[in-house]
Amino acid sequence: MTIDNMKGTAGRRLLAALFVLGAGAGWVLDPPPPRTPVPPMSSPRLDPPTLPANPSQLERGGYAFWLYCLPCHGDQGQGLTDEFRLLYPADHQNCWASGCHGERPYPNGWTLPSHVPAIVGPEALRSYATAASLYTFIRAAMPFEAPGSLDSETYWDVVAYLAEKNGVLPEGMVVSPDNSDEVRFADFAAGSSAELATPTSLPTLPPATGPGHPPLFWGLVILGISLAGLLLVRDWRVASE
Repeated sequence: MTIDNMKGTAGRRLLAALFVLGAGAGWVLDPPPPRTPVPPMSSPRLDPPTLPANPSQLERGGYAFWLYCLPCHGDQGQGLTDEFRLLYPADHQNCWASGCHGERPYPNGWTLPSHVPAIVGPEALRSYATAASLYTFIRAAMPFEAPGSLDSETYWDVVAYLAEKNGVLPEGMVVSPDNSDEVRFADFAAGSSAELATPTSLPTLPPATGPGHPPLFWGLVILGISLAGLLLVRDWRVASE
């Protein structure tokens, strides 16, 4: 066999091996299911608050919380707990699944951290000394998927709402840059009469890292590469004899 014939034979065998590999991989890997619209929520806990014609700061803050914060931080500010996620449709309860908010989110989506903390409750927001420091943080970092995208008034509304829910907002105060240092989250008292979120467990469903490739796929990859290599080595040996 000449070198040219050997190269031609080896090339054809290599292509054949790769064809078999590709066919096997196509058989092993299922195409991703088409995305379907999220069905409407049925729990009254997820209903939007009703705003009056001239809402107060707290009423505006409650609506902004529902719109921007509730999907991740829970309807009571309890965090993204198992109990809260059960309110979502069954196929959307694992927020970290591939195609949702896991390592491979949907187009233009984002990846959630593995723990979304409570923002209402005895231990919530204690790392922020005042409403001013909380405003500075959420103004720069929230909403998680579009940081800094809201207007300043909306951020102050949310800060006031969270201060009221945590029992640290002086009665009748409208929170603003002028008085935000007077609202101190560190002063939260365990005996506060504020309606706080019922503590719930942290998420226990394991965050999904995406479907990846099954072991059989990688077995076919190794087999195909090995087969192609053996064919090439054999043909080179035949040609050199």
